[in-house]
Amino acid sequence: MRNLLCCAAMLAALTACTALAPYASDEDIAAVAFRGDGPKSVKLMTVINSSSGSGAHSALLIDGPQRVIFDPAGSFEYGLIPERNDVLFGISPRFEQAYKSSHASEKRYIQIQTIPLTDAQAAAAYQAAVNWGASPAAHCTSATSGVLKSIPGLESIQSTWYPRKLAEQVARLPGVTEEIYSEGDSASLEEAVDALDAELKQQRWNN
Repeated sequence: MRNLLCCAAMLAALTACTALAPYASDEDIAAVAFRGDGPKSVKLMTVINSSSGSGAHSALLIDGPQRVIFDPAGSFEYGLIPERNDVLFGISPRFEQAYKSSHASEKRYIQIQTIPLTDAQAAAAYQAAVNWGASPAAHCTSATSGVLKSIPGLESIQSTWYPRKLAEQVARLPGVTEEIYSEGDSASLEEAVDALDAELKQQRWNN
């Protein structure tokens, strides 16, 4: 099965937007806090239907005081990743990969646009995401554009409900780089999670 380890961190299927309002404790968040070593940035992740070309979901990977994913009205869940409202904490490279793998399939790919930030901008992005609260269903792009436009220097971003429209705006920002992430794995998420759980149990027995 392709990308078994990458699919490790998924318990929920990926469709676009469903309202969730978990509230992880400060202790749980502090326990998993992950800080990247590289330049500060925010990545707009736009999930796109491969057949129709329509946008299915918008989210932000914020590399700031902590590395988090702002996943408004998203369906991604995993027990090792604390979530408060729409923010997923402790996003190490492995959990970033798991998030991407959970959204990419034969039917969907992810357009990833990286916006370089200063330390002050990254801190503002992180705070805006943490303070946003829980988004209602189908508000993923509205919330994502709201967080982006709150970052100093990105005030030109206009609020929108449409993932592709937001991606078009971001593409016009100076210094933005873009990549496409796709997978052709047709295995079910349930199979991937079951296989990963078995692997983790085996690791614990061997240690």
